[in-house]
Amino acid sequence: MGEYEKSLAVAADAVRLDPQDSYAYQNQMGAFMYLNRFDEAKAVAQTAEGQNRGGVTTHVYLMHIAAMQQDDAAMRAQLD
Repeated sequence: MGEYEKSLAVAADAVRLDPQDSYAYQNQMGAFMYLNRFDEAKAVAQTAEGQNRGGVTTHVYLMHIAAMQQDDAAMRAQLD
């Protein structure tokens, strides 16, 4: 509904309460992305991947960020 700051707070709590929940990371990453806080979204993706909690949605978000930043190398990396 466009309330990304609220979504970010809830997602951050979810990650804190259950750091094994891949959906919590994806929700946090999405909130950062929709707030145009791309570096923070990418950091969440790295954390999730480092804990083996990433997934397809993580790569889709990273692809969207790369496209918005016109980063061809990052887009290719996500496609690979």
